[in-house]
Amino acid sequence: MKNLIKNNDNIDCYEDCDIALFRIKLLNNILKDTCNYPYLSIENKSICHMLQSHLNKQKKRIHLLKKKFNSRQNARYPLRFKIQTQLRRLDKSIISLYTNQSWQSPSLTSPYNQGINKPFTQYEYHRMDLDRTRSQQKLNQHHKKLPQTFQETLLVNSGMGAFTLIITTLLDHINQTKNYISVGKNSYFEILLFFKENTFIKSLFIAENNINEIIKKAEDSNCIAINLDVITNTLHATTINLKTLFSNLKKIKRSTPLYLLLDTTLAGPNFQCSDYLKTLPNFLHIMLYKSLQKFDQYGDDKVSGGMLTYITNKTNSPLALNKYRGILGINIPEINIHSLCNNKLITEKRYNRINRNGELIFKYLKQYKKEFKKISFNNGGVVFIQYHYTSKNNYEKKINSIIKHAFEQGLLICNSSSFGFNYTHLMYLEYEHEKFIRLAPGMEFSSEIQTLNPLLRP
Repeated sequence: MKNLIKNNDNIDCYEDCDIALFRIKLLNNILKDTCNYPYLSIENKSICHMLQSHLNKQKKRIHLLKKKFNSRQNARYPLRFKIQTQLRRLDKSIISLYTNQSWQSPSLTSPYNQGINKPFTQYEYHRMDLDRTRSQQKLNQHHKKLPQTFQETLLVNSGMGAFTLIITTLLDHINQTKNYISVGKNSYFEILLFFKENTFIKSLFIAENNINEIIKKAEDSNCIAINLDVITNTLHATTINLKTLFSNLKKIKRSTPLYLLLDTTLAGPNFQCSDYLKTLPNFLHIMLYKSLQKFDQYGDDKVSGGMLTYITNKTNSPLALNKYRGILGINIPEINIHSLCNNKLITEKRYNRINRNGELIFKYLKQYKKEFKKISFNNGGVVFIQYHYTSKNNYEKKINSIIKHAFEQGLLICNSSSFGFNYTHLMYLEYEHEKFIRLAPGMEFSSEIQTLNPLLRP
C-alpha cells in the first residue's frame, strides 16, 4: 500500500508566509489608524510603539524563512507553532488596542446598532452607529449577484445567531397550524436539536439526497421554508445536488413565498448560487448563512461571528431581519469585526489547503478500507472515520494514542471539536446510535499529513 504524498512543503511554507505577511500589512494599517487618533491616551501611545516593533520583527522573520526554508526542520517544528502563535497574540493585542477607547453604548439613531465616535472634547462622547457596513458590503461582494435580484449581507455574532435571526423572522409568517418547515435529516446538530425540542414550530425531516422528496415539499404551499446543509457535517457527508435541486425548483408553480435556508459553512468561500441558478423564481427567497469562526479568521479561534446573505426579487428583504437582529441581541461586537478576514483570496487559500489535507487523508485510508467500518469525505475539509469498535472507551483510547504518537513525531493534534483551524482536530461523536471520529485537518504541510496518516489506522 502507498503512503507517498508529493512533498509540497516549500509551496505550503511560502503560502503560509504570504498569509502571515498579509495579516501584518492589515495590522500595520490598524496600528497607523490607532496612532493617528487625536485623543489616544498616553498609555496606548506607548503600547502602539511597542507593538509596531514586534510586528516589524515578525515581518523580518517571515521574509528570512521564505529565503532559507528548510523543509526537514520546519515540517517537524511547524511554522504555525513558531510564527502564527505569535501573530495570534499580536493580532489580539493590536485589535484590542484599536477598540479599547470606543464605547458599546446603543446608538441614538438606531436601537439596533452599537458604537461611538471620537469626542469633541476629552470629557464627552457622541453615540453613533457602529460602522459594520463596510465589512458587510465587502462580504456581500463575495457572492455574485443574480440578475434582477436584491442581495444583502448581514453580520451577526455567530453562525447559530444567523440561523436564529432567520427563524425568528419566519415566525411572523407561521400563522396557520398547517404551516411547517422542512429540515434536512443531517443538518448541523444544534439546528436539529432546535427543531426537535421546539414543538411550537411544526417541522418535517427530509433526506438531503432525495431531491424528489425536497421538491414535493417545495410544491406544498403549507411548507414555508426548507433548511439544508450544502455539505452535511455528519458521518454520511452528504452533498446536496444543487444543480438538480435548483433546476426542479424553477419548474414549480407556487403563489406563496418559499424560503430556502442553506448552511454554507462547510462549502467554504467559493460557494455561489449563481453556479446553479441564472434567474430567481418569483416565489423563492434564498437565505445563505454560515459561521465565520471556522475558515474566516486565520485559524486563530479567538472570536465568533456569523453571516447571513439573503437573495430576493423584492427591493428589500421580505423578512424584518434588521429589526430582529437588534431585538435578539445578536449584533456582532466591534472587536470581532476587525478580527475576521474579509479577504476572499486569503480565505480561499486556507480553505483549499485544509480541503487538500482532508483529501490526502481520505485517499490514504481508502487503501485500507477493510480495516474500517466506514470512511467518508465530501470536501469541506472534514473526514469521518468509523472503526469496528463497539464502545466509546475504545474510540477514546484510539484518539489518545493518535495524539501521543503524533506529538512524539513533532505533530500537534487536538482532541477538540470544530474545524477550519491551523491544527488538526479529532473528536469522538455519536449520532443516531452510530459511533465515529470526526477528523478536521488543519494547515499542516504535506509531509506532516504523510506522518499522520499511518497513525489513523486501527
